[in-house]
Amino acid sequence: MELSVNPVSKNCYGAADSYKLSFPVLPQVLTYFPEIDLYQNVAVQKRIRQALNRLEELKLLPENWDENGALPIERTAYENTKCALEIIGEKASEAWNLFPNTNGTLLLTAPGKQLASINIGNENFSFFAMGKDKKVIKGMKEFSPENLTNAFDQIQAEIGRV
Repeated sequence: MELSVNPVSKNCYGAADSYKLSFPVLPQVLTYFPEIDLYQNVAVQKRIRQALNRLEELKLLPENWDENGALPIERTAYENTKCALEIIGEKASEAWNLFPNTNGTLLLTAPGKQLASINIGNENFSFFAMGKDKKVIKGMKEFSPENLTNAFDQIQAEIGRV
């Protein structure tokens, strides 16, 4: 692009000033934007927000909340679960249920009659799923977003929600 101006004085331009504008010819670029289902995106964000609100409620549980010596939610388990809820909320078609465990960890269970759960602790998480064919997958892994995503994908495949 080129622009030239001939000033008459320091801060003024006269009627005879010349302006020359030139623009190089830009190749036409085809841009592809994937189709986005805005309603689905809103539903996903709503599901994640509701799960995070539930987590905040559980975070407030005091010691002995079950009147049998239950521990309050561990801070690191809370942070790990917060991460997990965002991952699961993006990948799942329905909200998973969230429950406190008496040892300070948190338990996520599949919606409906699906047999699947993820127990999230401070350093590790364990998971279990049983498909319609009675095949079982289970395991324990160090908590990381990558490990949780891989385990959740296995669970979804087993319970037929992919």
